[in-house]
Amino acid sequence: MEKKMGGDVTTIKVSNLSLGASERDIKEFFSFSGDIVYVEMMSDTERSQIAYVTFKDVQGADTVVLLLVISLKVEVALVIFENVCAAVHCNAVL
Repeated sequence: MEKKMGGDVTTIKVSNLSLGASERDIKEFFSFSGDIVYVEMMSDTERSQIAYVTFKDVQGADTVVLLLVISLKVEVALVIFENVCAAVHCNAVL
């Protein structure tokens, strides 16, 4: 996912979307972040597509980016924990 820098950006670019993803799917997934004004979808590769999601205000786009960063940090932390646990042969439950 990509967000243009500078100014009050309200559009995010979502790449590597499944060809099965629809505009409705995108709207449902991102609507928790704010009011969506417009979704534009286009082909990217033979196996994926791109969507540009425009929110009513900058808070919507910022919320998506913030949640993604938090999600990635949690995933990285879990991978590190799993690797350390495997190295010392512990039986922790995640």
